[in-house]
Amino acid sequence: MSFNNPVKFVFVPEGNMNKIAVLSDIHGNIAALETVANDIKTRQVGCVFNLGDPWPKETIRYLMAQDWIQVKGNHDRQLVDQSPENHGFSDAYAYMMLNDTERNWLSALPQHAEAQNGILSFHSTPSSDSTYLLETAGQILLLDLQAFMPYK
Repeated sequence: MSFNNPVKFVFVPEGNMNKIAVLSDIHGNIAALETVANDIKTRQVGCVFNLGDPWPKETIRYLMAQDWIQVKGNHDRQLVDQSPENHGFSDAYAYMMLNDTERNWLSALPQHAEAQNGILSFHSTPSSDSTYLLETAGQILLLDLQAFMPYK
């Protein structure tokens, strides 16, 4: 089975077994986001990662209020870096729905983030938010992530 979105990753160093939660590609589904966030609260999760693409307005507002580690996704980057005239239909709609505060928040998100406990999070790879690491569902993820960490 092939899918259109990049596979999302959180790299957990060996021996680091704290409970974490990972969200990604929310794409405006506020009902699902609130349901997942409420479930996270019941599970004693130590760290929550949002790996990007939350828009439009309601999900961005919700995420802006969370004390989570958040990184920029490919649609977030396109939304704030491309001229609105070059947006596709969904990005144009999202851009129109957001105000400057929300667009500035998206713009300020990092491409990758490392938590204090050494967990590295990114949308696709640490150096690209649109590179596909895996295209087939069900593949076992065994990667030498050092190959994707040119910044270290």
